[in-house]
Amino acid sequence: MKFHNKIRHHNIFKMLLLGVFLTCQLLGAPNQITFFPRDSWFKPPLLDPAAAQSSASLLRFQATDDPTPKVYSPVNLGFQKILIRKQTGFHKGWEAGVEFGIHTQFSIISTPTAPMGGLDNTDYLIAGIWHYKHGRTVERVQLFHQSSHLGDDYLIRNQIVEPNNRSQNYEQLSYLRAHTGKSTRWYYGLGVNISPNTVRERIVVQGGMEIVQPMGENNRAIQLLAGVNVKLYGEHDYYPNLKTGAGVRFSRDKRSGLTLLVEYYHGHLPYSTLAYQKVSWLGLGAYLQPRF
Repeated sequence: MKFHNKIRHHNIFKMLLLGVFLTCQLLGAPNQITFFPRDSWFKPPLLDPAAAQSSASLLRFQATDDPTPKVYSPVNLGFQKILIRKQTGFHKGWEAGVEFGIHTQFSIISTPTAPMGGLDNTDYLIAGIWHYKHGRTVERVQLFHQSSHLGDDYLIRNQIVEPNNRSQNYEQLSYLRAHTGKSTRWYYGLGVNISPNTVRERIVVQGGMEIVQPMGENNRAIQLLAGVNVKLYGEHDYYPNLKTGAGVRFSRDKRSGLTLLVEYYHGHLPYSTLAYQKVSWLGLGAYLQPRF
C-alpha cells in the first residue's frame, strides 16, 4: 500500500510540475528566450513617413513655392525583424532586431506639351532596434543610418548639375516610448543626430497617436482606424511636420495586415535633400505591415 501511495504521489507531483510548466509557457515565463519571433512589441508608427514599412500612395502634391500641383507617389519598401526576445517577467522583457527601408518617390507634372515625370528621389535606411516592454508600455531605442539620392529623372528634368547637399545623409540615435490602451496607442520621444562633422541640426522631437476600433464584437478582422504623427526638426527650426490619416484595416490583430487610408501631410518634405521645401499633400495610401 505504501508503495502504491508513493507512486500515486509521484505521479501527482509530475502532473503538478507539468501544469506549472504549461502555465508558464502560456503566460510567458520569466527568463524565457525566443529567437526570431514572428511579432514585435513595437511596430513602426503607421503615419511616420520615414518608418520602415511597406506602402504606396497616390497623392495631390503642392509645394508652397510652386503654384503648379503635381501627382506624387511615394512607394516604400520596408520591414522590421526581431532577432531575439527575452521574457524577464510577466508582461515584461526586451527584444532586439533590425529594420530596413527604401523610400522612393515618383511624380508627374503637367507641361505645355505633355505630362512629364519619373523618379524624384530614393532614401535608404538601415537600423538596429532594441525594445523594452513593461506592462502596456514599450520603449524603443533605435540607431539608424540614412542616405538620400536624387533620381536621374529629377536631375535631368530640372537641369541640376551642381552637387546636392548631404543634409539627409546621417546617423541618428532615437528613443520612443509608446503606451497601448484598449483601442489607442500613444507615443513620444526624441532623436539625436550623432554623425560627426554633420551639416544638419542634431535634434528631432516626435509624437503621435493611433486609434483602432473593430467593426464589431463578431467582426474583429475589419478595423476602423485614425491617427496623427508630428515631427519637429531642429534642422527646420522645429516647424511641425504633421501627417494624419483615417481608414480601414483588414487584419487578424491590431498591428498588422493591409491598411487603406485617406492621408494628409503638411510640413517640410520628409524625403530627399529637398527637405527644405514646405509641401502639402492629400490622397490615398495602402500600407502593409506583415509578420514573418
